[in-house]
Amino acid sequence: MAAEGGGHAAGSAEGVAVAARARASATAASLTESVIREMTRLAEEHDAINLAQGFPDFPAPEEIKRAAAAAIEADFNQYPITWGQPSMRHALVEKYRRFYGMDIDPEREITVTCGATEAMITSMIGTVDKGQEVIVFEPFYENYGADAVIAGAVPRYVTLREPGWHLDEGELAAAFGSRTRAIVLNTPGNPTGKVFTREELTAIARLCQKYASTSSTTAPGMCRWPRSPAWRTARSRSAPCRRPTRLPGGGSDGRSRRRT
Repeated sequence: MAAEGGGHAAGSAEGVAVAARARASATAASLTESVIREMTRLAEEHDAINLAQGFPDFPAPEEIKRAAAAAIEADFNQYPITWGQPSMRHALVEKYRRFYGMDIDPEREITVTCGATEAMITSMIGTVDKGQEVIVFEPFYENYGADAVIAGAVPRYVTLREPGWHLDEGELAAAFGSRTRAIVLNTPGNPTGKVFTREELTAIARLCQKYASTSSTTAPGMCRWPRSPAWRTARSRSAPCRRPTRLPGGGSDGRSRRRT
C-alpha cells in the first residue's frame, strides 16, 4: 500500500510539473479573447443571429474557380519564393501604378502574405523592438493592439471623437515621443468607416517624419480597394510619406475593439 501511495504521489508531482511547463506565457495571458469568437460562441449559446462573422451565401466567381482548378491540373503546387510568386508581385505593381500612381520595385518593395492579419504582425515584429511604443487609433480592429503586445511593444491609444470620428491633432502629438516606433493607420477605418482627411494624413506624416516612426497601413477586410470619391481625395499619396519597403526576413475580418 505504501508503494502504491508513493507511486500516486510521484504521479501527482509529475502532473503538476507538466502543468507548470504547459502554462501560457505572460504575453499570451495578457491577450483577451477574440471578439468574433466570443460573439459567435454567445450567438450559438442563445440561438441568436450572428452579425459578428461573415458567412457568404453566394458562390465564388466562376473565373476564380476555373483558375484554381487549372492550377491544380497543372500541378502548380510548389512553395513560392518567400516574398511571393513573381507573377503576383508584378501584378500588384501594376495595380499600385493604376490606383496610386506609384512605381514600386517588385523585387525590393513587395511582399505577399497570407492576408492582412499576417501582414500586420509581420510588419510589427519586423520594425518594432521590445519596449518601443505603437500608436493605435481607437475604436480599432482587435489585432492591432495584440500585434503590438506580441512584438513586445507598448500600445499608445488615441481616441477618435464622435461625431465623425474626428482626430484631435493635439492628442495625437502628445502620444508621440522618443519611444514611438510605429503608428497603425487604418483608412477607411474598421469599424467606424472613418476616412482620414488630407489634413489629418499630412499631420500624421509630419509627426512620423519628426520622430522617425513607421506608418503601418491597412484597409479593412471587406474594403481592399475603396472607390469612393472621399477615399480618392484623401488616400495616402496626398500626404508626404515614405516609400514601402520589404522587411528583412519576411484578411482581415470585421473584428474591432474598444479598450475596457
